[in-house]
Formats: sequence, C-alpha cells, structure tokens
Amino acid sequence: MVFVNCVVEENSPTQASIDTCANVNCISQKHIGELGITYHNENNSIKTPDTTYSTIGKVNLHIGFNDGEKHKSTPSEFIVVGPDWPGPDLILGGPWFRENGATLDICNSKLLLDDNFAIPFKDHPRLNKFIRIERAKDLSRLKKFIKLVRRKQTPVYCSNVTHLEVSYYHSLSDKKIISIVHSCPNITHLSFINSIAFSNRALELIASSYPNLKYLNLCIDRPGGFSTREVDGSGLWRIVKSCHRLEYLNISNRREYSETSICNVIRSCPRLQQLDLSFCNITDITIKEIAGSCLNLKYLNLEGCNNISKEAVDQLVSSLSPNIHVENFVPIRVHPLDPIHQLARQLGIPHNTPRDVASLKNFINDELSRRLSERRILARPSLRSGGRLYNTRYSVDNSNISMTVDSGADHSTIAIIRQAPRNYSVALLDDQAEW
Repeated sequence: MVFVNCVVEENSPTQASIDTCANVNCISQKHIGELGITYHNENNSIKTPDTTYSTIGKVNLHIGFNDGEKHKSTPSEFIVVGPDWPGPDLILGGPWFRENGATLDICNSKLLLDDNFAIPFKDHPRLNKFIRIERAKDLSRLKKFIKLVRRKQTPVYCSNVTHLEVSYYHSLSDKKIISIVHSCPNITHLSFINSIAFSNRALELIASSYPNLKYLNLCIDRPGGFSTREVDGSGLWRIVKSCHRLEYLNISNRREYSETSICNVIRSCPRLQQLDLSFCNITDITIKEIAGSCLNLKYLNLEGCNNISKEAVDQLVSSLSPNIHVENFVPIRVHPLDPIHQLARQLGIPHNTPRDVASLKNFINDELSRRLSERRILARPSLRSGGRLYNTRYSVDNSNISMTVDSGADHSTIAIIRQAPRNYSVALLDDQAEW
C-alpha cells in the first residue's frame, strides 16, 4: 500500500492511500469528524475483496497537494465509511484518478496530475506485505483474489507483496500463476501447499520472475494423492538455477521428482538452510550430495525416506555438525544373513513392491530376462508363460548365492541357497513367507 501527503479542504494535513482499482473514494467517519465537516447521510455498503463494510454517507471534498513550488487542489466525491472500516482513513480511488487526470509513475514513485504536477508517494512498510489464503477456510476470499490479479490493472499495493501463500487450491492453473506473477512482481516467499493443476511452464515463469526468492513450498500432504500436470524435476531445476538466494525448500511427497533431479536441485542451492524431502524417492546418493553441497543446512526432514542407511546420515551429521538437525529419520534394518533382502537390494527391487512370493518371482523373472537379453544370451522372451530357468547363479556382497526359479512348476517355487561362508539355505514356497 502506498501513501501520498496531502491537505483536506486546505487546512488539514494528512496522508491519503492510493488505490487505482477502488471503484470509490473513501474517507472514514472518524477522520471527517475530526475535520468538523458535515456530510449527506445515506446508509449503504461497500464491498472489498475480503468482506462488506457499512457506509453512512457522501461528501464532496477538495484534496490539495504541494510540490514545494506550486499548490493544486482536486475536487471529488467521497464515500463516508462507518466505524467498522479497518482500512486507511482516506483513499484516493479510481474516480478521483479519472476526474483529475492523475497517473502513477511507479518507477520513480511519483503521483502525476494532468499538468505534470508531480508528488512523491511512499510505501507503508508494514501493510500488504503478506497474503495468506487457504481454500478450505477462505474460498470466497481466494476467488476474489484470483479475480483481482487477473484484471488488466491491479491495485498498487500488489507490488508491495513479498509473502504469498495459497493452500489447498486444486485449480491453480498456469494462467492463474501467470496473473499472480504479473500482479505481484516482488515475491520472496512463495507457498503452494497442496495446490495443484499447474505445469512446468508456471515453474519456469516463477524462475524468471522471482530472482530474489528465498522460500519455496511445493509440498503435498499425501504421497500420490494428487496428480499434477506436466510437472517434473526440470521445472524445479529452472527455479533453483535462477533463484540463487533460496534458503528454504519443501518438496515433500513429490514423488514425480527423480533422485537425479533432486540431486541437481541440491547441487544448485548452496544457501539452503531448511530442506524437507519427506516421502521422496531418495537414497544415500542424495544424502552424500547434501553433505557436499549444502554446507549451511540447519534442518533436514527425512520422514518416509526408507532407502537411506544410518551410515550415510551419520556421515552427513558429522560433516555438517553442529548446525544440522535431521528429523524423522528411520534407518534401514536388513539382517546381514538374510539373502532374500540382500538379493532384493542388489536387484534394486523397490521397497514398496508387494512382499509375497509370487510378486518376488515375477520381478526376478522379468529382471533376469532383461539382463540376459542385454547380454545377448539365448533366453525365452517370457518366463511367465511356461518357460523355465534352472540353477541361475547370482553374487551378492561377494558371497555366492545359488538361485533356482521354476515358474513352470505346479506351484510357484523360488529356492535361494547361500553357500559361503557357511551353509545357509532359504526356500520360499507359494505365499508362506515374506521378505
């Protein structure tokens, strides 16, 4: 919100708020009472993007300006707002601008009247810096805000907004983000918690428009609970490549971001102090990248990241100590003598794969077929369709494991035998065991 010094009725110095998008000029009942000016009683109401306020009358006023050399008086009609009005005492709205041929020189922070009479205006440092809207609680306010930013001419105070939070809005399209970016060019804190429907195009626009961005929250609260449109790591990478001041990043539950993309992001954010990777698809590779790239990191959330070892996290804490705080980390627990778990890790079987024998058999069959095909070893194209593969050897952690997969048997059978350093065998038949 911006203010300009003026005089009401040539004898009362004050400050007026400038709002070119307001469809009325306003003065508060309190302020007009202090001036001792009478007004025409007329009960009505005035609507704002947030709510509706009562009006109690109208009055014609002359607003005077002095540029140090000349004086100019501008007449206009003002609405008198009631005691419930929370805004500034005096607002010069759209009617005043049109009637007096006034314009704003934003670059030079000056109010220009029809004869090049220039008056400097200034920002109010504490007003309209923060906009926080949650759809579940402020649906009508959210709709009005989106409608406001999509106008050709937006309020001057939008240029002062630095913190914007739009939560739980499932129709946050590229067009709406484009309007927000054009209306609010000075954002440094951006949060779209559980807000979806935008694509990489919107993220690329944010990257090019907000070089001073320090805070970015793109989290969703359910893994896979929302589908996004054409969003992957490339859009996020564009942001971190352009926004070198980024200190906070939250991409929890965004499983569409690959580990390679996340590592590229981390590598480009040396100033990161807080990072939330909850339920992302990451491994020790990401932890090692954090240790080498984010030397200023103070907080790391690893909830739901089940493919990370305790050794990697211990090394991270050791390298960044005492600054780093790692939250919600649960280390992997794999018994050293369990060949099934070792084989699963060696083959890269996802941790969320169903843990029954049939699923394990299918995964191993497919993986072995792929690897045999890559090595141009004669193999049937489909082991599931009746073919058999016997006595296939596979090595895990330098220990020989003999694995036999008989998919042609009457019952699903997988036999895995560890031969060294001591005899140890496990046989899985049907669905009698889980790994």
